[in-house]
Amino acid sequence: MDADEIRTLLGENIFERAKKYRKRIQQSTCTVNEDGVRHLSAVVQGKGGSYYYTQAWLRENGSFVSASCNCPYNENGEGTYCKHIGALLLEDAEQNAPAPVSYTHLRAHETRSNL
Repeated sequence: MDADEIRTLLGENIFERAKKYRKRIQQSTCTVNEDGVRHLSAVVQGKGGSYYYTQAWLRENGSFVSASCNCPYNENGEGTYCKHIGALLLEDAEQNAPAPVSYTHLRAHETRSNL
């Protein structure tokens, strides 16, 4: 997922709060299941000093599968996703951003073919 996809998932208000919570991630892990689904998990420090266990699952192509957090906002399992989940997704998006495309090779090839 990239930042725009995360913003769409969370909504603008939660997304803005999630950006600030990235620095509150205390520890995180990423494992890959046999089916290729990545399981992200983290402990995220909440506003009052509480710590919340946050998880997210993403397909191999980066698309969103599911997420959970044991914070009060998400305890009932209803509604949108919380800022802790957003922080975890944003951290993963930065760490796993696609490599920039290099057009140098393409331009060199185009130049040679046009000679």
